Amino acid sequence: MGRAVPFVQADIFTTRAFAGNPAGAVLDADGLTEAEMGRIAAEMRLAGTCFITRATTAGAVHRLIYRSPTREIAYSGHTTLGGVHALLEAGRLGPGVAVVDTAIGVLPVTVERRGGRTVMW
Repeated sequence: MGRAVPFVQADIFTTRAFAGNPAGAVLDADGLTEAEMGRIAAEMRLAGTCFITRATTAGAVHRLIYRSPTREIAYSGHTTLGGVHALLEAGRLGPGVAVVDTAIGVLPVTVERRGGRTVMW
């Protein structure tokens, strides 16, 4: 792979660093091959890494591709939240409902701001 890709690791289901369930997200994953995504996920050694690309389904804002260190997986809840967190941090999503495209179909994710915290459903 000859280009840099932004990567975010987030602790899901917690408000404390190094607690909860870690998930990775690669922003701007368009153009990465399956082999490259596999190598990145293996290098990160997280249970789930989300690769964020342009949506392929009408009405969706992004496509999320999920990988474990060894294979592509159809869906992962905490990895979805990690991907949405990365999009929020990058300023590519805001509060409200965002529809993402996944291997199991479209998925609405609601983002709320509550007293300085972000809650995702």
